[in-house]
Amino acid sequence: MPKIKGELVEHFEGDEKLIRRLGRAVALQWAHIPRPIQSRILEQAWTVFDSEPITSQLKAELAAFVDKHRIDREAPDAQKP
Repeated sequence: MPKIKGELVEHFEGDEKLIRRLGRAVALQWAHIPRPIQSRILEQAWTVFDSEPITSQLKAELAAFVDKHRIDREAPDAQKP
């Protein structure tokens, strides 16, 4: 996989709702995404350019947010459709 680098997601007026929906969909599916991909998505979130600069506090908030959605994939409940 290519190295992750800071990038700006170019979007147009009205695209914010699409970006929010995509982010929410990822959050809802987080427990079903393999750990290496989770790590990659989180690393990309830390490097994406946004109106709010990335700080250690924001990194901690992102990590706490995804931890809330992380379920042990081996748990019986994680196997249910």
